[in-house]
Amino acid sequence: MRGSNPRHLFLGCYTEGTQEGRGTGIAVYRLDDDGALSGDPLVVPAASPSFLALAPDRLFAVHEELRGGVSAFERSGGSLTALQTVPTGGAEPCHLVHDAAGGRLLVTNYGSGSVASVGIGDLGALRSAEVIEFPPGRGPVPERQEGPHAHQFVPAETGSGAWLVADLGGDRLFEYRSSGSTLELLGEHPLPPGSGPRHMAWARGALLVGGELDSRLHVLRRAGGVLKHEGSVLTHFGQDGTESYPSHLEVAPHGRVAYLANRARDTIAVFDLEPLDRGDTPALVQEVPSGGLWPRHFALHGARLYVANQRSHEVTVFAVADPATGQLDPEPVQRVATGSPACVVLA
Repeated sequence: MRGSNPRHLFLGCYTEGTQEGRGTGIAVYRLDDDGALSGDPLVVPAASPSFLALAPDRLFAVHEELRGGVSAFERSGGSLTALQTVPTGGAEPCHLVHDAAGGRLLVTNYGSGSVASVGIGDLGALRSAEVIEFPPGRGPVPERQEGPHAHQFVPAETGSGAWLVADLGGDRLFEYRSSGSTLELLGEHPLPPGSGPRHMAWARGALLVGGELDSRLHVLRRAGGVLKHEGSVLTHFGQDGTESYPSHLEVAPHGRVAYLANRARDTIAVFDLEPLDRGDTPALVQEVPSGGLWPRHFALHGARLYVANQRSHEVTVFAVADPATGQLDPEPVQRVATGSPACVVLA
């Protein structure tokens, strides 16, 4: 969820004990009319709130720890009030999404290879998690793919009511639909061995999937009920085989451009999506330094891109130089120091 005229930026981070975290919780910054972050942030203490999701009057956060949890906060403007925390029933939850139609949160437990459905009661109370374990599976990269690793939920096609979730460890996507208070597995969709699917986004009738382990942006299309792999393109300029560990992927609202963060290269890649209309793969048109180290996540709004550089402990703000092509000015227009940023949302 992203408001049409956001006034605040909410920043989740890693805290002590997780990924060498230096953060203290959720930081809330004011947004000026020009998109600049202003003033000192309001900081709400929380344990490694590494991914955030918004609802109209709520903010939800995972706690990426061995005994994972998810918390609800009441949100009024830029203020947050902690309400409740429940276990996710798994280890190291790294992503969540608010399923408004289903009245639940969908959470991925990366470390234990499972997903959790956390119901939201009429008064906003979180219910106990219904945990669904992934079927066994592994990939050819032994240090990263020894078993399932759930990463991100996205809706399947608009109006279907189904959800897709990436399994980085098994090189596959699982498809679920709501069935009462739980999720029913509809099937799985394979990706190339060693791809390590992480984040996904729909664009022009195709599903784009960032491969964390093969540094490629994959294209899938629905054919006979199955998502068929149709090709891929490198997420960076240069030779195949260069590790870039892609993280977040996002399509611009107008649908012509996609942005993807490359962590090992510390860059933001910009893709032209119009070739999808011809059955081709997206075209990489720009790769700019992220302004820091290990860009884990970013958020796009209007003519600004807000990048969470986890290992250099700063948020960098870029201007979109050309709205038509989506290309960025190569130098940040603002830098804000903050501990181990991991997720950016705007409201």
